[in-house]
Amino acid sequence: MRTMNIMRSLLALVLFLGLSGQALCQDTFPVVVNGKTLDIGAASNRTSLEAALTSALPSEEPSLAAPERLQYDFQAVPDQGPVTLAFDFGPGGRFEGLTIDASLKEQNPVAAGLAAWLGAKAGKGVRKGQDTVWTYAGFEFLLTETKDAGEDSMYAMAIIRKGP
Repeated sequence: MRTMNIMRSLLALVLFLGLSGQALCQDTFPVVVNGKTLDIGAASNRTSLEAALTSALPSEEPSLAAPERLQYDFQAVPDQGPVTLAFDFGPGGRFEGLTIDASLKEQNPVAAGLAAWLGAKAGKGVRKGQDTVWTYAGFEFLLTETKDAGEDSMYAMAIIRKGP
């Protein structure tokens, strides 16, 4: 009888840890830069993101490196305009948000890939005017696409922490 109770307790612990691991996996979202996936979430910080970006963009230098912002401007697609990745940080280097910006969707596979992933994981999103908004893993994701506006054309994803 005692052995059976121990076995049940162990089984319950294994199931709990397995489910906790699944929940942890759902606390991040992928940002694919030059074929490298950056898993970003509430626990992300400047040190981990800086290391991941150095690996994903080895020949690029940040165009802005301040305590509150780390920005890279790089060409994600040959013969296309640049994509801007602007990471924002709070006290202690805590990840607060990210903007992934380009003029056209074709230039911005980083935001387009994240939007497709969100559609599969978090649903269609909510339309707010011309924008689409998702909430996932403690963050709000705002996809903006402005076409045929000349220099003001935009395909961008803004990601903002929504919680502690």
